[in-house]
Order: sequence, then C-alpha cells, then structure tokens
Amino acid sequence: MLKNAPVMAILFFTLTGCVSVEQTTSLPSDYYSITNVDQVTIVTTNEFPAVGMFYPGANCLLCLGTASAANSKLSSQVKTFDYGSLENISEKVAEALSEQGLNAKPAIAPNSYKNLKKFPGFSSQSNFARLDFRPLKEELGADRLVWVTVINAGITRSYASYIPISEPVAFVSLNLKMIDLTTNELIVNFPIYVSVPADGAWNEAPAFPGLTTAFYQAISDAESKIGKALKIEL
Repeated sequence: MLKNAPVMAILFFTLTGCVSVEQTTSLPSDYYSITNVDQVTIVTTNEFPAVGMFYPGANCLLCLGTASAANSKLSSQVKTFDYGSLENISEKVAEALSEQGLNAKPAIAPNSYKNLKKFPGFSSQSNFARLDFRPLKEELGADRLVWVTVINAGITRSYASYIPISEPVAFVSLNLKMIDLTTNELIVNFPIYVSVPADGAWNEAPAFPGLTTAFYQAISDAESKIGKALKIEL
C-alpha cells in the first residue's frame, strides 16, 4: 500500500483539473419514480485519452526525462493497456437505465460538444453545468444527457525532481454527469478517482503482472462507482 496519501490527493486535483468547480450532485433517491418515462435520455462519453504513464513531481524537462528513462520498460507495457469494460460503458448504462423504465439510448458524442460555451448562469454556488449543454437538446433529440468523461488513466509514480517517492500505482480519473438539456441543471455531477496498487511486487518486467492486474481492477472499480452513482446495476 502507498504511504503517500497527500501526494495522491495532489495528483487527483492535478489530473482532474477544473471538474471540482461545479457542485458535486447526487442522483435524487426518487429519480426513477418521478421521471417522465417519455423523456429521452442519451448516454455518451468523450473520446478517451490514451492510457499513459504520469510522473507528478518531476517538474523539469530533465527530471521528466530521467523518470521516463527509469520507467521505460513499464511504459512499454502500459502502451498495451486498453479501457476494457469501459469501452462500451454507454451501452451498459443505457441498458441499465432502460431497465429502470427510462427511454435511454447510447450515442456517439457529437463533435459540437467541443465548441460548447460557458453557461451564462454558471457560478460555483449554483447547480448548473459550467458549459452550456442546451444546444445538444435538439441535435441529440434528447431531454437528459448522461455524460461520462474519462480525464486520464494509466500508471502514476510520484517524484521529487529526479527521485521516485512512491511505487507505481494504477489509476482511473473520470467525471460522471447527468444534465437536464432544457435548463442545463446538473442532476448528477460526480467525480470518480480510483487508484489500485499492485498486489505484491510491482517490478516484474516485462509484463508487470501486478500493475497490469491493478489497472484493470481500477477500470472495474470505476465502472462500479458509475453504477452506484446512478443507482443502477452494471
């Protein structure tokens, strides 16, 4: 286990960026009983970033180069990782929402989401999304949008300049939103960060089985957290 909780906390905020400026919002307990079943819920994701290696604390180019060289064999293995069960998370969530009685469908994210502007009514004290998702209502033909955004995933190892100060750890960082496309209100806004250390030795090159298993466990745990946040079985 890592003894570096402060470092992991810093890593979380580094990787998740500005997600925390929006209020964390939990799904109302009676959501499925009060929601109009004729409303359409679209489930989609962003384009997942490449799984990678991360070296927080290696803050100069030479430091980063040293860290990269020291972990080159592990980096080669990480390049073989994929998102596993998260690859079809839109289909899984849509199916589970349909089992709750909603009219839910998976969809590929429209390119227009990259051009969404800041919502005029947004503030950190309000319960609205920072970006204005309302233009997607007509484009998607939907009333609600479930949006899974993978921020980063892979293996992280903390450094103090050139010196490693933690063992490598597998992680997944994502954000889950459910948005009312009429009002831009956040029905759900839930940041998810999962980290899993290797069970036993981590440095068994070239396959690094401990960290490989840990990564796919992190993927599975992240999927479970999505299900819990939406009160569905995945």
